[in-house]
Amino acid sequence: MGNKYLYKPTSLAGFLQQIVWLVTRGYKYFHVTYYPESKKDKWIEIDKKLIGKYQTDMTRSQRYRNKQKKNGNFMFLRYENVAVLLLATDDFKKERTKVKERIVIDDEFFDIEEKNLKFDCGKISSFKIHKTNNTVTVSMANKMFKEVKANLIEVAATKNLSNTRYEFEKLNGLPSWHGINKQKFQLLDLVVDELKHHNVKVKKTTFFVKLSRKKVKVFE
Repeated sequence: MGNKYLYKPTSLAGFLQQIVWLVTRGYKYFHVTYYPESKKDKWIEIDKKLIGKYQTDMTRSQRYRNKQKKNGNFMFLRYENVAVLLLATDDFKKERTKVKERIVIDDEFFDIEEKNLKFDCGKISSFKIHKTNNTVTVSMANKMFKEVKANLIEVAATKNLSNTRYEFEKLNGLPSWHGINKQKFQLLDLVVDELKHHNVKVKKTTFFVKLSRKKVKVFE
């Protein structure tokens, strides 16, 4: 494995951005796995095994030649303990997909057209990368969305507008993908309704919703 092979984004935003970028370029079959915290000292060793197993460190020209032979190409990314393998192929047949000699697919890959790419990151954060209206986007996974929703409703029930606004605008720290922005507006409706239910005079314009997203540097 060459020193120039980059696979570890330096931020969660970069990790999400790189996965979306790869999916939009044909790497739409995925496998997600989690490294055990108890083996953190061996994570790099596990990386090397996966990179070697699926030959994810091929050069651009090697990938091109491999594709010309109708073989699938693989990419590998890891952020903290979350590892994602991505596969690009024109003829997906799961473990029987045509791949380069000596590569054996014994991990289960899924089509993002049929199943959302979900992963947990830490104790609270969980995301899903999915397609909607032929566009690849990112949303909070159901677990995270429900926890955020419950917290916001609980804060709104205290009738403290300042605290509610503070808690809601924490969401602006998430990468502003279309899917996440849509969820922000869903939560905003719920928060405003809850405040009004408790006789707090409030408008949606009281809350700032960040909609723009800047590209981030993925690797060091």
